[in-house]
Amino acid sequence: MNTITLINGNALLALRKGGEFLVQNILLALRIPLLFILASLKSYGIFASMGLAYFFSTMFGIFMLNKLIGVHIQADKHFIRKSFKFSIWNYLSNILANVPSLIMPVMILNLLGDAEAAKYYIAAAIANFVLIIPDAIGIPCS
Repeated sequence: MNTITLINGNALLALRKGGEFLVQNILLALRIPLLFILASLKSYGIFASMGLAYFFSTMFGIFMLNKLIGVHIQADKHFIRKSFKFSIWNYLSNILANVPSLIMPVMILNLLGDAEAAKYYIAAAIANFVLIIPDAIGIPCS
């Protein structure tokens, strides 16, 4: 929904429909009042308020684009199936690449305690900051 909302917003701006873009952003801002309404649901309420705001904003954007230029949404099942096969392995490899950095703080906390986990976290934060440039240089540009 986030991606579709962003694309819809950019399309509305390209069509010089700033008023509709403003309405779309106001619908996104509904997440704050929705948060107060759904607060009793705890963390699900946070998720639901964001999801509902993006849903309303996306539906408004699709409606306006359909009204302005006659957008018809179609799903290319062959492309979705083909890209899903690629994407699932891509997501899995990213998860596996991040597992050590996600599990290590929990392991240190459970094995060595709070103080050692805090020391590890500080050292890891400094190391991540230092490694930003080498990591960015190592990303292939294609």
